[in-house]
Parts: sequence; structure tokens; C-alpha cells
Amino acid sequence: MSLIGRKPEQQILEDCLYSDQSEFVVIYGRRRVGKTYLVKEFFNDEFAFHATGVNGVNTREQLAYFNDSLIEYGAGDKKIPGNWREAFLKLKNLLLRDDIKKDPLTGKVVVFLDELPQIDLIIDRMDNVINICEMKCTSDPFIIDSAYESSLTHKLEIFSKETRNRKTLHLTLITASGLERNKHSNMVINTLTRDDLFL
Repeated sequence: MSLIGRKPEQQILEDCLYSDQSEFVVIYGRRRVGKTYLVKEFFNDEFAFHATGVNGVNTREQLAYFNDSLIEYGAGDKKIPGNWREAFLKLKNLLLRDDIKKDPLTGKVVVFLDELPQIDLIIDRMDNVINICEMKCTSDPFIIDSAYESSLTHKLEIFSKETRNRKTLHLTLITASGLERNKHSNMVINTLTRDDLFL
């Protein structure tokens, strides 16, 4: 590693790497502060799987990019997954292979999902409801303004049109620090913070 500084962050990654159980680490912060560089340098860019979310594309295109990464890391099936459940099932099968790359010191399988907030999360429930999840990593409560409200409305409309489904759509916001309620935030049905996800 050739990192200078970031000692507390490096210690957290090292503790997780050498722990005796599976770990899930979320790194968040402002753009262009070196989050990706930190992870890639710490692990010497040696991952069992690495994919990067792409800004400004729809779910179908996002799945295509994710599938490109699966193929790059050795997935034999080149068919683009139809949804995220299929995509992560392909990832699971890839990670279970005997020849998957592991950390040379700990034997752990390291997966790096970069720009995760760009990857749409859709939960298709059994009660005729679909949760459309937006992910926002901010140090302060996230604020929805008029422009972003319009963008979210458009996203829901496009989803309904392309999927041709008649289920109820619930917009869910997953944030690091919660949501600041205002006149533009009423469309958000559920809000989850990191404390809800990692108990």
C-alpha cells in the first residue's frame, strides 16, 4: 500500500479484513475526496469482483454494465440479468467458484461495489407494492427540492410505463443521515438510515 494518511479509515478496513466473520463496509462522503482511491489502494486493486454504478442511466443499462463486470471477472453466462435478483444470483455463483480470487493473507473474498447510490434498488413485494429505493450519502439530512421532486416523479412515471405493472409504487429513501421533511418530501413513503440497516 502507498497510502499517506487516512489512518483511521485504513484501520477500519484492516480490522474488517482480519475479522473472523463476513463484513459489510459502507464508505460515504463528498465527491472527489478519495473514497474509491482509498479502497483500491488498500486492497492493491485486487478484488474477487468490482463493479461501478453509472450516473444517469436506467435500470436496464445499469444491469448491462454490472453484467459486463461479471463477465470481466469470469462469469460464463453472458446473458444480461433481467433484474437485480438475477444479477446478484450470478454474482453469488461467481463468488462460489473454487478459482475465485481471495485475499492472499486472510483468504477472504473481497467485493467492491463502487458508486452504489447510482444503482437502483427495487423491492418487488408480495402485497402488490414495489419499493423504489433511492440512496443518498450525505453527512446532513438529505433535502429534496423542487427540481429533485420533479426528477423523482419522472422516474416513477418511466418505471410504470416501461414495466407495465399496476402495483403501488412506494418511494423509499435510504440515507446516511435521514431526510429533512419539507413540502417536496411528501412523496417519500419510507425513510431508512444507516442505523436502520446496521444494528
